[in-house]
Amino acid sequence: MSLVTPVCERLGIDLPIFGFSHSLEVTAAISLAGGLGVFGATRDTPDEIAQNLSTLRQMVGGRPFGVDLVLPQGMPAFDDREAIERQIPMRIGASLRTSRSATRYRRPPDRA
Repeated sequence: MSLVTPVCERLGIDLPIFGFSHSLEVTAAISLAGGLGVFGATRDTPDEIAQNLSTLRQMVGGRPFGVDLVLPQGMPAFDDREAIERQIPMRIGASLRTSRSATRYRRPPDRA
């Protein structure tokens, strides 16, 4: 029994396995193992996304990968992470800013 499915053929992957991660290393490992690694770039700035994708391309050596972007309705037309974070309700924002959450979810460090 073959694990190759029409989605494998369409995406150029060996196995119907998809993995989402905010880690370049994990994303690359999934793609190199024959699945489709999907990099979560939802908290990255446009410059960070460009740099991370360049690095990821080098890591996977031509294997396919995906990028997960969240572009909600009302997203500002300019890159202002602080303005976006001010819109997060205080109780949620406070928990995201704790060092434990920052480590667990690999949140970028606060900017001065």
